[in-house]
Amino acid sequence: MLYKAFICGCLFEVGLFCLPGAHGRFVPRGEGDVCREARTQTLEPDVWLREVQQRSHGTRRRIPLTHLALLEEVLVMGLRLIDGVTHQHWQLFSPRADLYQILSSSSEVQDLQQTGL
Repeated sequence: MLYKAFICGCLFEVGLFCLPGAHGRFVPRGEGDVCREARTQTLEPDVWLREVQQRSHGTRRRIPLTHLALLEEVLVMGLRLIDGVTHQHWQLFSPRADLYQILSSSSEVQDLQQTGL
């Protein structure tokens, strides 16, 4: 069973994240600046179970995401949604940067627009 909740700009999927091989994004608590991490669980079920029993978790990798990497993920994940990336959603992650201004000033985006995309 999988429970999903969108809280403070974070998608929580309880029931999937802690299984062997699962991956996700996480905001550690009490570690100074707010920084999201990409986390990957141990792939092999027997090794994962042993790690959970010994260390209380099966997290194999923790990679802090830069702000740019986070914004790239917001855009890419937004492309999968019917609503895309709304202004309100973008503001949760980058309140000082206007998405329209960023995209309209990009030479790569202008090149794509000229080709009809």
